Amino acid sequence: MLKLVAPISMSPEAQAVWMMAAADALEDIRVEEVAAVSAEVRRSVTRASQIVPEIARLVSEKRARASRISSIADGVKYDEPPKPKPCPPFTQRELDSMPPAMISLGMKYGYLERREGRLVEIRSAA
Repeated sequence: MLKLVAPISMSPEAQAVWMMAAADALEDIRVEEVAAVSAEVRRSVTRASQIVPEIARLVSEKRARASRISSIADGVKYDEPPKPKPCPPFTQRELDSMPPAMISLGMKYGYLERREGRLVEIRSAA
């Protein structure tokens, strides 16, 4: 995770020491959080000593923003969605001109049936 922001100008040994210290300092920060701020960290720091504090600051700001948004959303009261208005029944002309696939679905789910050779709508489907 820290390879995203590790100083590349250090020797491999110094970089390993830096990584261990950074890992300790950032112990409670998830990998996804570091990845989310890594581009901004790389743009904003000028020295290796600024990397870890900048990660901590940016992650803290992101968490605070997310917390504010979450608390605002928790306080919102939602009205009950409106009940859909019942559709008027199909006319016989609409039933007679209905595509076969729609007739098949209507019959399959109990909304249509054939009575005396005519297609009829059933208002209370099972």
